[in-house]
Amino acid sequence: MVRALQDSSPEGEHGFGHDAIYAVSEAPDSAHATLYAASGLYKRGTPVAIAGWDTDKFGYPGCRAYRSMLRGLWVADLDIVEIPPVDFEHGNTRTEALAFAKYAREAGWRSVAVVAPTVHQPRAFLTILKG
Repeated sequence: MVRALQDSSPEGEHGFGHDAIYAVSEAPDSAHATLYAASGLYKRGTPVAIAGWDTDKFGYPGCRAYRSMLRGLWVADLDIVEIPPVDFEHGNTRTEALAFAKYAREAGWRSVAVVAPTVHQPRAFLTILKG
């Protein structure tokens, strides 16, 4: 896994690709920056994964809004992957990380760029590694 800031590209700095890019769910005020950074790492055929919550009850815009924003950033609809939730009652970094880690293992992803705002990165990154 690679830690990615919202405004930098590890691929450009280190010269390697990713099996997938994961855009960690964010509140509406920082969601666009996260998705913009994810789109900067995107190459056609590389999955861009988002949490599959189809609701805004947890304070996140939801997967339909994220999908729409990613399409607006030129990410192909076929490359957007909605990660099925493992917990429908608690939408937080931990449950999102558990769902993502499970999906990534099953998909065989070995190199993943995790994109989150700077203030959220340590928690998101470590929680996903733990998941």
